[in-house]
Amino acid sequence: MSEFAVIAQNDESTWDDVKGDLYHYPATYQAILTPGCRVIYYKGKMLDCKYASERLSPYPHYFGVGVIGDSILDPGSRKKDRYCEILNYQGFEEAVLAKSGGKYLEEIPGSRASNYWRFGVREVSREVYERICGMARLVSYTPTLPHPNGDLESYHIEGTKKSRYTTYYERNPFYRRRPSPSTVSCVWPARWISRPSTDPGAPASSTCITTSPFPSQGQQGSIQRQT
Repeated sequence: MSEFAVIAQNDESTWDDVKGDLYHYPATYQAILTPGCRVIYYKGKMLDCKYASERLSPYPHYFGVGVIGDSILDPGSRKKDRYCEILNYQGFEEAVLAKSGGKYLEEIPGSRASNYWRFGVREVSREVYERICGMARLVSYTPTLPHPNGDLESYHIEGTKKSRYTTYYERNPFYRRRPSPSTVSCVWPARWISRPSTDPGAPASSTCITTSPFPSQGQQGSIQRQT
């Protein structure tokens, strides 16, 4: 179980992250992103100026902190990718640059010197965590959540085919029923995950994933709903 980590969220990504609320990651990081792990958000160097207004700095920097909550499998992934909640998120008023005085704030192991920054999730020591946080001024933040009638949407291109997929999720309260946007109930704690429909006129297939013991542990069900 890891206590502290840095998680990357770059300007362009194939992962379905929602800053300050939901983090989507490969199974290789499951042992690090455990409930209670304190994380610091990181962005790499800006590669496209169109993202300038969404960043605190064009340079590699840290921009917020949070705590890992519950996690679930991504039902649309064959690689066992996962989603986890980000709890108690607070943003930084100003960017904390990855380098200070010509030195990186993170401690880079010699064995990873050549590829350290390629890792999207990096376990760090308490000293590194406190060093970065000590240079930040925290501000409150409310995540921008998908509207109940308009899911968080992104696009994926394979070869010459473009397919649309959406991710809809709901949080708290746990262990109670609540209707989805199409009035279909999902047992808590749960997530609604929608996956590709290559036919623009066809409804997306949504899966309710829950770790709740009611009505059965690890229940998964599939429904059809229009997006």
